[in-house]
Amino acid sequence: MKRVASARLRAKKVLEEALQQKEGVLNALLNNIPDMAWLKDKKSRFIAVNESYGKACGCDPESVVGKTDLDIWPRELALYYRKYDRDVMRTRQRIAIEEPLVDRQGRTLWIEAIKTPIIDAKGRVTGLAGIARDITERRILIEKLRAGEEAMRQAMKERETLARDLHDQSIQALYALGLELELCSQLMPESARKTGRRLRAIIKELNTTIRELRSFITDVRTIKPPPFFLDREIQVFLDRIRKTRAVRVLARIDEEACKLLDAGQSAHVLNIVREAVSNSLRHSKARHVTVSIARKKGQVCIVIRDDGVGIVKQDFDRKGFGLNNICARVAEMKGRMQIRSKEGRGTSVRIVLGEGG
Repeated sequence: MKRVASARLRAKKVLEEALQQKEGVLNALLNNIPDMAWLKDKKSRFIAVNESYGKACGCDPESVVGKTDLDIWPRELALYYRKYDRDVMRTRQRIAIEEPLVDRQGRTLWIEAIKTPIIDAKGRVTGLAGIARDITERRILIEKLRAGEEAMRQAMKERETLARDLHDQSIQALYALGLELELCSQLMPESARKTGRRLRAIIKELNTTIRELRSFITDVRTIKPPPFFLDREIQVFLDRIRKTRAVRVLARIDEEACKLLDAGQSAHVLNIVREAVSNSLRHSKARHVTVSIARKKGQVCIVIRDDGVGIVKQDFDRKGFGLNNICARVAEMKGRMQIRSKEGRGTSVRIVLGEGG
């Protein structure tokens, strides 16, 4: 009996020494990992953690053994960690996630954690192993890059808006003044006084245009469409065309339809009409131009039609700056546009705004 007892004691001692050796090897391995590392049992209790983990939570690594995340971390974070522990052990799949961590100084950091299920020889899940590294600086850098990209996108958008407004407003105004100068040249032999009045009006409009350009250049973000009555502004523009061009221009504008548009939409529609009519005069050699704005089933319908030479396919496919601006303005208003044109048979631009039936 004494021999049996002695043999059992020796076997127990060998087993204890083996376990101690195994534990020493495990601790050496864990502490040799510079990142946070830990082992948990099936109930998410810590079996072992390394020194990096202890530093992060402000505890001695040995004191963490037997505890859970709820004993160490803020409750909200602890529940978050335990949820992923359950997912790893349930699915028996390794996962890699980015998650927050509050260190002992109370700072919120970000870690990249890899959690792997521990499966024994019989195929049973007995716990999990985890390793995590601090990626706070990387997250900050990524956020800065994203903010920089967003700022760049915003700057490009503002640049496109500036270029479009310069083209559609200031350039169109200068074009109209050019028409006035043409008329002055025709009037000079007829009446110097009348020509003087025209020239003074042109100078006034040129100064207005210069102020608009200066405001665009100073800060594009402060530009807001000035208050105006859309139907009157269109009539003023068309009257100027009638005086300077041998073309018949008709306008059918429903004042109530114009009232359905807000200030931004009205500014877009005015610039679209200016661009479309100017294109008809400069490029299509039209003799008749019609502008109509009407209500149809709760929607506002804008149509600019001419009897010019039409748009050839090659020109339509490559779309000039003016046509691109019209498309952009319609898109900003969330409207629909249809352009119909045949060589020698004129062009029609139809825009529908609103969500009527």
